[in-house]
Amino acid sequence: MQDFRAVMELSKMILESLETGPIMENCFIIADENTKSGFVIDPGWDAKKIKKILDKHGISDVKILLTHGHFDHTSGVAELKKLTGAKVYMSPEDTFLLDSVVGSTALMVGMGSVDKFTPDEDIHDGDIFTAGEITLTVLATPGHTPGGVSFYDGKNRVFVGDTLFDGSVGRVDFPRSDGRQLIDSITKVLYKLPDNTIVHCGHGPDTTIGHEKRTNPFTRNPELLI
Repeated sequence: MQDFRAVMELSKMILESLETGPIMENCFIIADENTKSGFVIDPGWDAKKIKKILDKHGISDVKILLTHGHFDHTSGVAELKKLTGAKVYMSPEDTFLLDSVVGSTALMVGMGSVDKFTPDEDIHDGDIFTAGEITLTVLATPGHTPGGVSFYDGKNRVFVGDTLFDGSVGRVDFPRSDGRQLIDSITKVLYKLPDNTIVHCGHGPDTTIGHEKRTNPFTRNPELLI
């Protein structure tokens, strides 16, 4: 399998995705072609590969944005921060999860030694991040974790972490997960976006808001989670 599942340059925007780590978590790089600035969303592992993508495009100014605190989405953060000097942004509601980044959970799945990190700044609902002509707005989408967030570009893309998948939703059997909260995050927040919005998921293929509204078995039958 190729390292890069998607490579796309749309006018002044660069978008690449990379499957990282043994759980095949999706890391996304989105950047402005003119300013060479942008974001790395959920560097779950493979920091050196991520850095190579940044270097390929000459992207020298990045921020690390985290959709939530689970180890498979954050284990590459400390190394990538060292390689790039990027600041790390995450919801304070998920900081309790960061011990698992260096704990037994990561080791059990063969992720080896991982350095712990501390977020530089908190993320809150409604926060806005900009890079050149790219704007990402934070949408609070808790449920899978209490601090889960999504990043919406205001046009036709949303990066949702493990909140919503193609034909599925995030797990709610973890400590402090909440099935009702997850369903509300999807149906009352994400499903309010235009149907043609591309959903970039934390694992697996992309989908669209319209497709999930029509077919997702969990949001059509919330009793499966609640």
